[in-house]
Amino acid sequence: MLSEQVLVGTLRSPTDPSTSESTLSIYDLHVYKHITTYKRSSTAKSGLAVTPSHIYAAQADKAVINVYDRSRGTLVSIVPFTEQFTVLTASPGGALIAGGTENGRLTIWEVCKGP
Repeated sequence: MLSEQVLVGTLRSPTDPSTSESTLSIYDLHVYKHITTYKRSSTAKSGLAVTPSHIYAAQADKAVINVYDRSRGTLVSIVPFTEQFTVLTASPGGALIAGGTENGRLTIWEVCKGP
């Protein structure tokens, strides 16, 4: 059976702290089912990079990227940077992640696979 999924991000409003917690969620479009939710991610538009094994979320309020393991459904790393990323993208095979900052700096890094 064909399986298509969509990744949906919600961003907490900085002007309204009463809004619910920011999250990333995956839904299966064929069976209309919620698959999983990744918490602790306040990610702006264009701040997500998705590979077959991980989700990289540039935080809208900090100079960090949250790294989520898709198979385990957990946050595995919080990677700090000196500048906040405004855009992230992954190469088609997921071997490279590229991020750009508001100041025009481009960072490209190779994603290492574990054993």
